[in-house]
Amino acid sequence: MTTRRPTDARRSQIVETTLALLADAPIDTLTTRQIAERIGISQPALFRHFRSRGEILEAVVDHAREALARVASGVLAHDGTAAARLEGLGRGLFEHTTVHPGLLRLLFHHATGDDGPFRKRLAHLVAMQRALAEEVVRGGQRNGDVSSEVDAVQAAALFLALVQGTLLQWQLSGRTLSLDGAAVRVAAFWQAAVAAGQPASSNGESVEVVDLPDTDIAVLDVCPLLAEGVEPFPDIQHHLRNLPPGGVLRIIAPFRPGPLVQLLGEQGYRVAARERADGLWDLEVIERMAPEPEDLRDLPAPEPMERVLVATAALVPGGVYLARVPRPPNLLLPSLERRGLGWTLFEEHDGTVLLSVRRPE
Repeated sequence: MTTRRPTDARRSQIVETTLALLADAPIDTLTTRQIAERIGISQPALFRHFRSRGEILEAVVDHAREALARVASGVLAHDGTAAARLEGLGRGLFEHTTVHPGLLRLLFHHATGDDGPFRKRLAHLVAMQRALAEEVVRGGQRNGDVSSEVDAVQAAALFLALVQGTLLQWQLSGRTLSLDGAAVRVAAFWQAAVAAGQPASSNGESVEVVDLPDTDIAVLDVCPLLAEGVEPFPDIQHHLRNLPPGGVLRIIAPFRPGPLVQLLGEQGYRVAARERADGLWDLEVIERMAPEPEDLRDLPAPEPMERVLVATAALVPGGVYLARVPRPPNLLLPSLERRGLGWTLFEEHDGTVLLSVRRPE
């Protein structure tokens, strides 16, 4: 007799069972009947938790992305050279894939160009790996253990090609090829190439990014980039470099990018991530020299307006004041302008507002 399980536990069981089946079954041949039979439930019972096979596969990809994000977080928590950190990333990927070989079918299925319902999520997963490896290389360049003459994008791609090639050989061997020491070998090979100045930076055109409006609070939606499998890190770093002193970058993402939050924190930014009601995530990245926003959202009117006026009166030329207010401060803005102050608003998804006020130089 099948034991009843709470909804969340059953959903997790369906996801984990699907990932286990993918170790030996091609994605295109996997059926909901197979999944239900492996668990020991009926198809109608399975459809109480997921409406379709495609929805199950979407959840599997989300599960894999969260697991790999935990691997990445463990790597980023340790200091070291770029090669050492990439070795740790490779070791984490090899160990995770050994336990969950079905993950390989997801990663390599992305390369087929299949336009299935979970393709966007696969694109997110692949882009996350590339972006993480690239930022580790750039971190090595900032620390001086990777030459600035090395192309960070191509160096990251080379590392992942070595990892993925090793995993492909392991899969083709029937998973009999030992992966013991593989991370050390891959990192050593990569380090030798980088030490020789390869892949060398090109003097050709750089990746084109679209400039954002020149304001103290810039907004970047990376969802379209991730949907196409494009790494958003270059755009994010470009816009952060172009923030004015005391500026804020708001990033809209389809999921919580834990490794990105860690990496930006390492660079000295203050980062907060909040899930919205529509399932997207807002990341608030505050420039290193910016003040902590004053939270006025719970104050009754007209206290928020009065507090802003008092605080901004003390601003020195070039100074910035940040505040969270309960609603768009339409009555306050003319008063700020009369005082010669510039302002920028960002309306949060819940209707509250982030306000930036700057006194011109």
